[in-house]
Amino acid sequence: MKHTIEIEIQPDGKLVSVVKGVSGSACTTLTKWLDSLGTVEVDEHTADYRKPANQVLINKASTK
Repeated sequence: MKHTIEIEIQPDGKLVSVVKGVSGSACTTLTKWLDSLGTVEVDEHTADYRKPANQVLINKASTK
């Protein structure tokens, strides 16, 4: 499954990243390299983090 990592660089230099298209804790592996850029102040998990890694989501609205 295709995944994306969106990274926003804020005016104060802070980074905000969001992983999309990944279920379960695999997102932490994908973003581990971001930890080397500085101190992690907040680590929030999306609803996808709590889903089993093998669960596939189908967005019916985008298939029409």
